[in-house]
Amino acid sequence: MSTAIIITGANGFIGSHLLSQLTGQSTYKTFCFKPQMHSDGKYYLKSELTSFFASLPKAHQYILIHLAGINSVQQAEANPDACIHSNFTFVKDLIDLSQTINIKKILFSSTVQVYENHLERNFEDSKIVPKNMYTKTKIDSENLLMTSQVPSIVIRLSNTYGPRGNGVINKLIMQALTERSLKITNPNESRDFIYIDDVLSAILNFIENDIPTNIFNVASGRSTSIQDIANLIKATIPDLKISVENISKERASPFQINNDKIMKLFNWNTKIDLASGIQRTVEYYQSREFI
Repeated sequence: MSTAIIITGANGFIGSHLLSQLTGQSTYKTFCFKPQMHSDGKYYLKSELTSFFASLPKAHQYILIHLAGINSVQQAEANPDACIHSNFTFVKDLIDLSQTINIKKILFSSTVQVYENHLERNFEDSKIVPKNMYTKTKIDSENLLMTSQVPSIVIRLSNTYGPRGNGVINKLIMQALTERSLKITNPNESRDFIYIDDVLSAILNFIENDIPTNIFNVASGRSTSIQDIANLIKATIPDLKISVENISKERASPFQINNDKIMKLFNWNTKIDLASGIQRTVEYYQSREFI
């Protein structure tokens, strides 16, 4: 029996890149559930999801890659009911409906933001806390999957960037291209950044290898300051002016994520360094006459 891939959120940042890569390889047949935003802020209707699962051919065994949902803390806090529906109820419905097909495993995208302590290196068993509605729904969904009867892999993603992304690096690049200047208020704040191609290579490893239910950090394993990111962008846009304004008085946190677990399991590591990834992203927007 052939293996097919179901992708939720295939019109999003990571989902669209994953769909392009899988389509280009022609190894797996792909089926995409692309939820549409409804007037109440919810991403999908149960009836739509049920109909989608009923339409799937019985000839395949399926790997479900769940990438859809609200991924903004601000959006989650502004509409908590929609966040619970889109980030938690969605997962519950997927677990239930996946048992109506020949499901091989579920791959769920969570976030490194669930970790409590940003002042130490975080492993998969480090303490997690629901700091806001967004992280609460991610943690609750992780718990659902870890206790379900469906084999599941949770990947806690760090700050992913690249063409069509919407994270901090992409926002800084777009500001740099449109204004020819960067204004930053938190230059010493550090985060873990990972390029989209490295995230895709990790996902492909989880697709192609059979491993039991588990949780993995998918991150570069390196912490980089916003100031250093700004400097790397300037290296690609030489006439860029950088200014630091209204410096935040909050203590900078060198947020570090340990990625030893996935590295040892698959002999996986990131291949795109920050300088190369930022250059590729800048060139992507420049080639599309973004400026």
